[in-house]
Amino acid sequence: MSFKQWLFSEGINKISHEEYLYQTRHLIAIGLAIGLVIFFGILFKHNKKRQNIVLTTIAVILLFFEITSRIINFIELNEYTFVKLYDCLIPCHFCSVMVVLMIITHFFKIEKLFTIISVGGILATSTFLIYPAVGFNTEIIGFSQLYSISSHVLGFIYAVLLLIYHKATLNLVNLKRIIIFFGIIIIYGILLEFVINPGSNYYYFFEDEIGLNAPLFVYQLLIGSIVVSYIAIIYFINHIINKYILPKLSKKIKYIK
Repeated sequence: MSFKQWLFSEGINKISHEEYLYQTRHLIAIGLAIGLVIFFGILFKHNKKRQNIVLTTIAVILLFFEITSRIINFIELNEYTFVKLYDCLIPCHFCSVMVVLMIITHFFKIEKLFTIISVGGILATSTFLIYPAVGFNTEIIGFSQLYSISSHVLGFIYAVLLLIYHKATLNLVNLKRIIIFFGIIIIYGILLEFVINPGSNYYYFFEDEIGLNAPLFVYQLLIGSIVVSYIAIIYFINHIINKYILPKLSKKIKYIK
């Protein structure tokens, strides 16, 4: 395979869920995401300068992938309609929206958005890590697959580190901002589905994606309930980690030193 073929992911065969789900590559990605969160979380928990270096490094890599991916997608376009250009250049999927917001928030230092991108980022990226639909679904990992895997793994690390480094704060004030943000996301999803690119179902909210065989509103209520539960779990786990787990691990590392 030439570099051009790898870069444009040409001639790469897809594989079934059973062939990649929780297999070696998938497990390595999960292990890296969790392992690096623990490593950087403990190592630099009290060093703000190194925290910023870690977060900036991740943001730069994410920016590289976002720009490169869009350039490649633009080169591959065979028609330049509004829908095609929008899909190519503007983030549509929730994960892509969150990654772009991470980059913007980091470089423009929009501190009021830290908690939003942390919670939204964890929701988007952890869903991918648990049940990836793309990235691992090919025999060979081309650039497109590498972009997908790297963005989700690095996005997960960035989002969780914001909580560990106390740059994001899970309190009632920020909960209101999170609710407003998800309201905006729902409006954006509706615009995508009915105005910008009708029938696209970018947010998996307008078609039954799990075969529930029930009225659509039941499926939508289920998805909404899952999102609310996810946010509640993030709040709970953050409390447990910061109050009980990280202090104990930090004490053990100091004792070893």
